[in-house]
This record gives sequence, C-alpha cells and structure tokens, in this order.
Amino acid sequence: MRGADADLACLYDLQGKELYSIKWYKDGKEFYRFEPSTSQKKKNFPQPGIKVDLSASNATHVRLQETTLQYTGRYMCEISTEAPTFSSKQGKGEVHVVVFPEEGPVITGGKSRYEVGDRVKVNCTSYKSKPAAELTWFINNEEAALEHVELWPPTIHDDGLETMTAGLHFRVRPHHFRSGNIKLKCVSQIPDMVQPVYWQSREESAVGDRPPEVSQVLDSTADNRKSKTSDNGCPLCHEIANWLILAVSVILAR
Repeated sequence: MRGADADLACLYDLQGKELYSIKWYKDGKEFYRFEPSTSQKKKNFPQPGIKVDLSASNATHVRLQETTLQYTGRYMCEISTEAPTFSSKQGKGEVHVVVFPEEGPVITGGKSRYEVGDRVKVNCTSYKSKPAAELTWFINNEEAALEHVELWPPTIHDDGLETMTAGLHFRVRPHHFRSGNIKLKCVSQIPDMVQPVYWQSREESAVGDRPPEVSQVLDSTADNRKSKTSDNGCPLCHEIANWLILAVSVILAR
C-alpha cells in the first residue's frame, strides 16, 4: 500500500557453498547489494523514487521505505556463490503498489420515488485509486444483469490514480418493488489473487408510488360502485318514474 514500507525477500539454499553476493534489481537496474566478504557489506545504488532502509536490509531481505507508485515494477534478486564455482541463480517477481480510494463509491442520478414504467438511470463512481476499482451493481441485493450495466474506461489523473464509473439503466417493473421500495447498491472493490484487498459499498433506497395499472383498477372499481349506488340507491324512485312515463303515454294516446 502506498506510503508503507515494503520488505522484499530472496530466500535460497546454497547447499554448503559460500555466499559471494546478492544483488537486487528493479526493471533491470541494480539498487541494492549485499557482499558478506567486504568491509561495507551493504551498498545502496540510488534509483529515482526508491529509498532503501539499509539498517533493516540483509542477506535475504531488502526494505523499501515510504512506497509510492514508482515502486511498481519487475524486481529480481541474483545470488552468486564464492570461488571456485561462482555460480549464480536469479529470482523474479512483480511488485504492485495499491492506492485505496479516500472514500466509498458515490451514487448519483437517483430519485427518491419511482413508479412502474419509470426509467432508472444512475451512475456509481469510485474516485482515485490504483488500480482502478471494479464496480458491481445490485438491485434489491441481486446482481444487475449485464444488459443494464454500462462501463466506461477509467479516467487517469495526473498523479497516476484512476477514477472508475459504472452506469445502471433499467425500466421499473412491478417485481422491482420489495415492500414498496427499490434498493440500489454499488460495490467497489480492488481484487487480489485470493480475496479483495479493498471493499466498500453504497446503497440507496427509493419509495415506490402506487403503480398506474393498480390506480386504474381502483378507479374503475370506484366508478362501478358509484354506478351501482346510483342505480340501486332509491328503488321507489324508479317505480314512480315508470308510472309517470306510463301516465304521460296514456294522455298522449287520447
């Protein structure tokens, strides 16, 4: 992690032979040497951006101080034995300096209320890390389908850090409402070979308004009830109206 010290190890078995020297290289350039047979056993060969703690370095380990992004690269240790063989072996490895975001992911573009048929269009951004964080969207704790997710290339800043943004777009359906709400969650992580070295999430909830089709059903039901009430509310009135119509018809007939 950036800013922390890092210990690099080069372990070996000389099988009874004497150690002549161990040399450390970064991207092909030597920066540290240990020679047990000389008066100055530890030597530092300055490289831009690399600081070696000689007091904490020895025949098997080298300590790098206050790591920065410049420490990222390919490292090699070379072990040589004394005369008469003067044989040598090399070991290589990659070093990656990780920078975590200073805050968790940020969700933008969301609304506090949604109705069935509305279009959800939100973004999740994880700011300034190295490497760029991986973003995953969840709808009601279920991972969003890939066709609803849009990923953009990371933004690379002047200091080498990267900002990542992922969009989530979908149309609200009745099944999206869980207890009247929709929950949207974005997870930001920086993976490692076994498990993430960084993991943060942000969640937002939106209230669901009454779906339009339900409103129409309720309104239609209310209209039917009104119609039945007006038709059945006064039976005697209907009888009187029928007699009046009959009386008028008789008078006109005469």
